[in-house]
Amino acid sequence: MINKSDSSYMEYALNLANSKLGLVSPNPSVGCVIVKNDIIVGIGITANGGRPHAETQAIAMAGKNAIGATAYVTLEPCAHETTTPSCAKELVKASISRCVIAVKDIDSRTCGKGIKILEQAGIKVETGLLEKKAKSLNSGFFSVLEKKRPLFTAKIATSLDGKIALSNGMSKWITSDLSRKYGHYLRATHDCILIGENTLRLDNPTLDCRINGMENQSPARIVLGNNIPKDSKILNDGGITHIISGELEKVSSKIIELGYNSCLIEGGSNVITKFISAGLVDRLAVFSSPNIIGGDGLSCIKDLGIIDINNIMKYKMLSSREIGSDMFRLFEKE
Repeated sequence: MINKSDSSYMEYALNLANSKLGLVSPNPSVGCVIVKNDIIVGIGITANGGRPHAETQAIAMAGKNAIGATAYVTLEPCAHETTTPSCAKELVKASISRCVIAVKDIDSRTCGKGIKILEQAGIKVETGLLEKKAKSLNSGFFSVLEKKRPLFTAKIATSLDGKIALSNGMSKWITSDLSRKYGHYLRATHDCILIGENTLRLDNPTLDCRINGMENQSPARIVLGNNIPKDSKILNDGGITHIISGELEKVSSKIIELGYNSCLIEGGSNVITKFISAGLVDRLAVFSSPNIIGGDGLSCIKDLGIIDINNIMKYKMLSSREIGSDMFRLFEKE
């Protein structure tokens, strides 16, 4: 039976998992908390690169205290064995008595098999605690399995009237310094960041995460196009950069092939419009300032060719918050 303390421990496990977003692909980011007599005796998070897994780290920390304890895991423990043992079997070996799982794994190699291993060993299993949060946290991992493409989030910084620049192209700075810092946090939580060759030529950006202590979470860079200046910063700073050309379907497949689950689109209006028009933008991360540019400014999204109100693209708001003088809103495609 799920109780209030169960929710608290699972929240902690989710917070642990959230701290590794952008660092563990192609694996999901998983948190595990082992509790005995209302005392946390072990914690674990998926390590950088995806190995070792959260459960085995938590078990190692707990040691003999894992016997008869409850394990809170944000994703069903894996049933398959590769370079590492099955986490479900390791939990059995550790002699836990109960396992609370936030969301079931849809990977065919596990998909209920991990739960079965636990139950066959006499471990009480309960699922679905904070399931929505757990699935949202690993939405990129689930997108790759369900849609066969990464999760695409388009980041947009606009004026109050939806403009990203003046008519002459000047755009620095529409939003505040705090908003830009939060934008760097978004970079850190995605596996890769995507721009078009026009943005590369015009801005020559570094596309890194410039938050103290999170510099190592800068995402891989992806540039769409063929005409890439050889002196571009992202080609000469030692970071990972991929140049991809072709149709968007090919781009999506290539991103998965490279091992990335989530992609932050930071391109200009041309790139963002192409992805939205293709129905590929799962989320919109919108920063808006309280300033007005006017009708001669450049819009964040160009013509989508929609002539019927019934065909408009619908997004629902997941969250909103004030960031300094700006407003940040996160939307998800309905």
